[in-house]
Amino acid sequence: INAEYMGVRKKQALTYLKPLKSKLADCKAALGKNDGAAAQKIWTTLQEQAKVITVHDQEAQKYSEFDEVIDFKKAFDELAGSIDGESDHLIRKKQAAGYLTICNKRLAELQKFKAKGDGEGVSKAWTEIKERAKPLLGEEKDKYSEFEEVQKFIVEYEELQEHIEDDAKALIIEKEAREIHKKSSSLLSDVNVAISRKDGETAQKRWTQLQEVAKPLLVDNDAKYGHFDFIQQFIGDYKQIQENFDTTATSLVNNKTSSQIVAKCQPLLESVSKALDKGDQTTANKHMEAINAKAQPLLEDNEGKYKEFQHVNKFIADYEQTKKRIGSLSTGIPAVL
Repeated sequence: INAEYMGVRKKQALTYLKPLKSKLADCKAALGKNDGAAAQKIWTTLQEQAKVITVHDQEAQKYSEFDEVIDFKKAFDELAGSIDGESDHLIRKKQAAGYLTICNKRLAELQKFKAKGDGEGVSKAWTEIKERAKPLLGEEKDKYSEFEEVQKFIVEYEELQEHIEDDAKALIIEKEAREIHKKSSSLLSDVNVAISRKDGETAQKRWTQLQEVAKPLLVDNDAKYGHFDFIQQFIGDYKQIQENFDTTATSLVNNKTSSQIVAKCQPLLESVSKALDKGDQTTANKHMEAINAKAQPLLEDNEGKYKEFQHVNKFIADYEQTKKRIGSLSTGIPAVL
């Protein structure tokens, strides 16, 4: 009877052990995969299910004599001595790896932004890094400080922290400077082209636009942009043109204006001469009146705006000579040529 009872108890023990051994193996496998959370979950279930074997009560004593039970309890007790620390270590390691993955990704983005000269991108990436790195650097940092990858990240973070915000500001300022410089240089080029084409009106128009666009560079009281070589070069080019711009542009405008007046009056002056050749003073006087109206800015140039131009001086000389011919026709006294 005792042998039969022992056989029944052993069969029950083996029935209990089968799923427990499987759970124990699963728990070890989870640890082997560095999955502390899964291992902890399996272990919690295993502890509850294994009570029929592991708890020191009358029921458990029924199975304690069997070798299979003894071997299981030994393996169970060994795992119980390390599972909490091991699984906690793995859980913290996995958490740290998750934080580092995000932070390192943002660090890589930050370096790309920096290489492109994108200060706004650098600033945005750094703000996100600071937020994402709080678990590694804040109140819970001791949970993760043992890991080599975390230590390496902290060194890089602290080195970057010393200068990255200043770097971002400098890049933003340089980008602003380059944008202003690009527009300003284009306008300065337009001014030079207009001057070379003797187009004073366009030169003045572009010059006015240039002064407005380039104002942050020209009136840089805080020395925000002046330290850049390309800005210093631009300022030099600007001042070189500025020295004589007003005189040059005004002269070009006056030259164009006077040329247009002469172009309108010259045919009339020739018509006067033809009329005088025919002795037709009436027609000559009529054309002369038209000339006096159209050429008034040149004839009454008290400020001397047009006296520098050869075509104006020639026209006035021809005009005066024609006036003398008209006077001679009226008086009968020949004009002195």
